[in-house]
Amino acid sequence: MEEQSKSSVLLTELIIVMLFFALIAVTVVQMFVMSNQKGRINAYTQRALIAAQDWAEALSGQPDPDQALIDAGFVPSRDGSGSYQRLAEGDALRIEVRVAPAEQTAAGRLVGAEIRVVYTKDVRDPNRVLATLPVSSYIPGY
Repeated sequence: MEEQSKSSVLLTELIIVMLFFALIAVTVVQMFVMSNQKGRINAYTQRALIAAQDWAEALSGQPDPDQALIDAGFVPSRDGSGSYQRLAEGDALRIEVRVAPAEQTAAGRLVGAEIRVVYTKDVRDPNRVLATLPVSSYIPGY
């Protein structure tokens, strides 16, 4: 009788230990998944900053930024607001460029724009802005 009691206590202890390790394993797997998601978003954020800087440099010297964007594959918005969109990184990033009306002066023209890079794969927020960069360039008149 005493032998059976000892074995049931040992079995109960083993079940408790197995439950404890199972809970730890679930917690560790959740942490790895969260870390992977954070790393992926961080990589997309870095690419978004590089893309915004590249387009800012490309637009800074253009006398006609609207035509330059269309030539680069951007699609104009339907509302006529002067904004353009283009998908990048396998549809995970959307680059939006809003061109401001040019200010004409006696000495030349001031052209401005704002570049936004949006992460579209976030389930909770499909319009999550990763980077915003203002662009302006001065084109002297001849």
